[in-house]
Amino acid sequence: MAKLKCDLRIPFPSAALAKKAHDSLVQETEYRKRCAAQLKLSGNELILTIASEELAPFRATINSYLRLLNVYFSAEKIVSE
Repeated sequence: MAKLKCDLRIPFPSAALAKKAHDSLVQETEYRKRCAAQLKLSGNELILTIASEELAPFRATINSYLRLLNVYFSAEKIVSE
């Protein structure tokens, strides 16, 4: 069992946008070795669960997903303008 675990619930304006974000990020969950990451959809929310035994990969994984989400939201803003 992982010592460290977090669930991030990221709201989107619509379920369609949440699905687009999910589809663009889901492949990242396959490459984690020292940290487990899982993505789920719940209506217009993307739920990211991260778990690890070690602090360094846990923090790195959270930071990685936050950077990727920032890119997604920035691109979505540009497209919507």
